[in-house]
Amino acid sequence: MTYFSLSLVLESRALSTYERLLEGEALSIVISPVSDEVVIATDVPGENIRVDWREVKLTAYLPLQADLGRLRDDLKSAHPSALKDISVEIVSSEQTAKTLNNQVVPMQFGKSLRISPRADRKVDVPDHGPTVYLDAGIAFGSGTHPTTRLCLEWLEANANTAPINFLDYGCGSGILALAAVVMGHSGYAVDNDTQAVDSAVSNRDFNQIDANKLSVLSVPDWQRKRSSLSGSFEVVIANILAGTVIDLRCELIEMLKPDGIIMLSGILVDQVSSVRSSFDEIKFEEPVENDGWVRLVGSLG
Repeated sequence: MTYFSLSLVLESRALSTYERLLEGEALSIVISPVSDEVVIATDVPGENIRVDWREVKLTAYLPLQADLGRLRDDLKSAHPSALKDISVEIVSSEQTAKTLNNQVVPMQFGKSLRISPRADRKVDVPDHGPTVYLDAGIAFGSGTHPTTRLCLEWLEANANTAPINFLDYGCGSGILALAAVVMGHSGYAVDNDTQAVDSAVSNRDFNQIDANKLSVLSVPDWQRKRSSLSGSFEVVIANILAGTVIDLRCELIEMLKPDGIIMLSGILVDQVSSVRSSFDEIKFEEPVENDGWVRLVGSLG
């Protein structure tokens, strides 16, 4: 299978603008620095090092049926002073997967949770704390995007709770569901992209997680099981686009236990009010923001 690889070089201040333009079009997005020059580099004990680059390269992988002409026009006019370069090439799924897998680097979230590339796994050497070994494939979710980091940080911070049953809707590579399982929980991971489902299953099996602990389903398979699982989840996670989150409101709330918690991400700062007002049954905590993206956590009642 082949894809369009659309690459933008831009000033980091405009990154969220371009992510928004591409969020409904791209299968996956990779963000990397153009150079080693940084604006800020802080190191807070127990947290990741945060680096803000002056310029970034944003690479979006698009299906071949994407309207490239319209998209290029939209991108060029969005923030002309910040956009330095734009290029397009056709790449194979093997090239795409290799590029995305190179984005999986060892990371720690909070005090204990680690995400590492599969190549780092050492046979017969025990892990020091809960660890997920990941191969992103072409699915979203390597741990580097702010929305994924926000969710992983919440999961780690709440790791000492009793075992729960969770639903991860829009699971991508399975990174959030896998993180929940290695911290003692069990649940379901669902995605409408068959390649994401394949990636999540592959990652589950590589991490030697039993299918009874983590069931990975396509949306059609999920819909066949959905009615029997209504109201059975202590935690529902949806790290997907704000518009899709709003469209799924009834289904996500339906899955919650009466005292259940919902965690929503993939939301830009100026989308928070519309998401909160759509989920009027949920009492949300204060939003947590990272690089223009927001995590919302709340409960029924």
